[in-house]
Amino acid sequence: MSFASRLKEQRERMGLTQAALAAKLGITKGAVGNYETGLNSPKAEILFKVFEVLHCDANYLFQDEMSSLREDTASPDEMELLVKKFRRLDAVSQKVVLTVLDLELQRQSADSETPVPSR
Repeated sequence: MSFASRLKEQRERMGLTQAALAAKLGITKGAVGNYETGLNSPKAEILFKVFEVLHCDANYLFQDEMSSLREDTASPDEMELLVKKFRRLDAVSQKVVLTVLDLELQRQSADSETPVPSR
């Protein structure tokens, strides 16, 4: 279930119409509709109001998105190694790093498609 469908589900559970929720959030009914269809996502300030008005938290609304993110989440050591160091590089060095990464990924992909001869 997506953020959009959980938002709609919680709104309905609270007995609110889109118009009523919009009024409580200070936005238009159309904006609520766009959130519930996944067309748009609320900005942080609106999102915090959503949690308050619908008596729920980010864990509930984003639980499915969070589970898929956990698989791709870097450990603190990986963050230190990758992101912080990468950000300290100038633009040319960042491009070099990205090029090397792309080349290595292509090489590994090609290697995995090539059958390994038996000995």
